[in-house]
This record gives sequence, C-alpha cells and structure tokens, in this order.
Amino acid sequence: MKKLVIKLNKPYFNTFILIIVVLFNGCKQKNQVLTSLKEIQIDFNTPKHNICTFSSFAFSEGDKEYIAYASSKNKTIYLVDIWKNKIEDSISLKSIDSIFDFNYYTPKFFIQNRDSIFILPDETKTVFLINKTGKIINRWEMNLNYPFNYVLSGFSTSPMYYNNNRIYIRLVPKIDPFRKKREYHNSLPDIAINIHQSTDFYKGVGGWPAKYFTESYCDNFPSRCFSNVNSNAIYSFCSEDSLYIYDNAVLIQKIYAKS
Repeated sequence: MKKLVIKLNKPYFNTFILIIVVLFNGCKQKNQVLTSLKEIQIDFNTPKHNICTFSSFAFSEGDKEYIAYASSKNKTIYLVDIWKNKIEDSISLKSIDSIFDFNYYTPKFFIQNRDSIFILPDETKTVFLINKTGKIINRWEMNLNYPFNYVLSGFSTSPMYYNNNRIYIRLVPKIDPFRKKREYHNSLPDIAINIHQSTDFYKGVGGWPAKYFTESYCDNFPSRCFSNVNSNAIYSFCSEDSLYIYDNAVLIQKIYAKS
C-alpha cells in the first residue's frame, strides 16, 4: 500500500510542508520505509497574529493542491497554491462573523471544494456551509437532547472532516472528566451530521476504552482519522497501545500499535 502524507509544521508561519511516501507491503509487515520526496517552504506573507486558524487538510482541484488559512483581521479564508507558494483565491467569512464574533469563537473549517466550505465557530453548537462568495447555504444547530451542556470543537487532533455526505465534528461535554468519569465518557467523542437529512440528521461516532470509565487520564482529546476505504473512524488514545476502529459507534477492531 502507498500513502501520501502532507505534514504541516504549524508553529512556523514560513511554513514547511514535508511530503512523505510511506511504503509498506501489508499490515503485518513490521518495517516501514519513509522516503522524503520534497520540502516546500510557504510564505503566508502576513503577521502570525493575523492568522487565527489553518485548514487541517490540503485539498485539490485538477492538478493543483491547496492549503488554507483564515485571517482574523480580514475575516477571510485564503487559498494558497502549495506548489507555487502563492495565494490564489479568498473566501469571505463576514456573513458568519456577523453572527459569531471570531475574536471569541475561532472559525475552524473544512474545504470540500470552493463551493462547499464547512465552518465551525469553535466552542459553539452551530455548523455552517458557505459557498465561494461567502454566502451561507445551510446551517445546522445542534440542539441535542443530552442531560448536560456541551460544545462542538475543532481540535487539531480530531479536526472537522467531510466524507460520504457527512461532516464529522468533535463533541465535548461540559463535564469534569475526572470527577464524573462515567458520565463524561458515556458521551461518544464525535458526531456525524448528514447534510442531506432534515430529521434524525446526526449520530454518535466512536467510543472510549473501558479503563477511562474508572481511571483518570489527562487524555480527553483522542487523535482521530478515517479510513478512505470504508469510512470507519480510527482513534488513538495516549494511554492506550492500540488503535480503536469504529463503524459509527460500534467497535469493530482493536489493533496493537505500540510505538
């Protein structure tokens, strides 16, 4: 199997993207070979205090690839051509900033394409879909019937992700995870919003290892990605030596992956 990984070194704004090809012949093979192909320096040409958030994923159109960042000063998302090191386009966020002040709610986002951009004002309960002109096309208010308060969040370890008509977002209970372990971890770590349904449009995704219900860990922010084969959610927990693979909320496999 061959996988292309693009790593964005976020702490630096003269950013380096390292493109790596990971080669391995099968999941049972122990040795993996990492080959560096190219190092690309991208200059965002703006002070770092004007950059409030990055896209967690690159996206492509034709033979071009882009990364994106949001400017807190201009209330705008800028699309940067990775290979040309050049801003090619921009999308206004002013329609959403008029509803949620981005000085308090950082705009996390996922770009499916230029006309389908999902925006989450971080630590709120609302998700927006905008087009390339910045017009709000749809919005989802998550008024879930839970016995506790909660927010949606775009943690870098489990960022927003779109696949198969669903947008996946981290759900964070406003509960002390140490004093109320069972109540906190009974809530699934993610929700999936079906953008084409008006009723029963969401479902819980993922789960927690059993020991989180009885023991305390400073690890309530698992890393999460998705299989590009079957859309299963894959979770990594700092206190665990295995990967947990879920089909929605059903644990289907646990794979030993100690580093």
